[in-house]
Amino acid sequence: MKTYILILTTFLMMIFCSGVSASNYGDTFGASPKGMSLGNAMCARADDWSSVYYNMAGLGRTRHLKNGINQVSLSYQGNMPKFDINIERYDSSGNELTTNGADDLEGGTFVLGVALDAGLLFNLPSIISSARLGIGLGANDDLTAVTINDVDPRTHTFLRYGRDCQRLVVLTGVGIGLMDDLVGIGVGVHSAFGGEGSVLLQDIGLETDEQRPRGQAKMDMTIEPNILFGSYLDLGKLIKRVDGLYVGFSYRGESILEIYPFSTIGQVELGNVPLNMTLALTDYYQPEMFTIGTAFYTGLITLSFDLEYQRWSGFRLSKPMAAVFSDEPVDFDDIWIPRIGLEVNACGQMSFLMGYYYQASFVPDKAVDGAMNFLDNDKHVCSLGISMALPSLSIMKGHTELNLGYQLQYLVERDVTKNSPDSYNPEYSYDGMCHSFMIGVSVSR
Repeated sequence: MKTYILILTTFLMMIFCSGVSASNYGDTFGASPKGMSLGNAMCARADDWSSVYYNMAGLGRTRHLKNGINQVSLSYQGNMPKFDINIERYDSSGNELTTNGADDLEGGTFVLGVALDAGLLFNLPSIISSARLGIGLGANDDLTAVTINDVDPRTHTFLRYGRDCQRLVVLTGVGIGLMDDLVGIGVGVHSAFGGEGSVLLQDIGLETDEQRPRGQAKMDMTIEPNILFGSYLDLGKLIKRVDGLYVGFSYRGESILEIYPFSTIGQVELGNVPLNMTLALTDYYQPEMFTIGTAFYTGLITLSFDLEYQRWSGFRLSKPMAAVFSDEPVDFDDIWIPRIGLEVNACGQMSFLMGYYYQASFVPDKAVDGAMNFLDNDKHVCSLGISMALPSLSIMKGHTELNLGYQLQYLVERDVTKNSPDSYNPEYSYDGMCHSFMIGVSVSR
């Protein structure tokens, strides 16, 4: 078993440790079946592979684990948004215009997680009680790696769903427990694409028929790592009357996909007139996130509570887009998200999970009272799940666990009022629900 995990982990690190990602499936729905079932209140209780997302330090919290510290997990998450935009739009001739921002938002993600005892690879000093390496890989079920969606901000677009959360996600890091796991720290990397490019198109005609101009292109892509940091403290070892109480802290750095400058030169065939353009691609914004959490364990239940701060005021449009809309700058709100999760151990082999969180919209009314139409609602999110032990697989000979999770996101109806509404950019309202499920199997040893 150790050999299998070691080979798999080394292989994945070689291929994926420089992946692309930013805002992702985990930010919108949840990173693991158990995490999603618990309302993502995982900062102080994450102790499996999902620590790479929720709190990297959890990789180093292993002394209490009974079923082994090496782990391989495979999961699938499916999301079915059902949204409605109540709007009537018309062009200058009175013809009705369609608004398809609520269409084709369904999607799914395959998730692979690995946690590996660092003692298999390194000789650890005595002060380190436990340490693990971790990898989390999320891949779109349609096998696309990146679906860039740098569209005109006047387009009616849900910022957290559909193409805006469909991208390859790779998280890697290490968590270390110190002094018999009294305290732990973890660091990791969440990488994003960046760089610059240029395109030269020659012999462009003025006709409207399909053309195949001579072209040259150059793209210099870079990996821009974003820091992940986490820590935990076992208060139960310090204060005997509160045995089983943990506190945790997690930080995720700002991430954005930005290709700039993306210079484009088009030479018109008639007169060989050059058309010089500076473009850019900006997408997949993830704000800075700070999370503090507590988790309290008893023999029957585990109660967890998180408070997360998301700094959306750092959001920005691509440079060319910002120049076009310089008279209407984007100014998003920073938000706080409270989360609560409860796990009830029905018997030694099965647990029931539930969670809830409330997430306020980061898009204030003033950001959409003009020409722009960013769509984001206040929402209530409820979840349920079950975790059960399965008979061990003969080829793996480890503890096998099945996790099932269901989540309902209820988007509070929102009315958009415009300063100067017209038939093309009228006032409207939108709401909806999103049903999500996640199923996963993990093997630990």
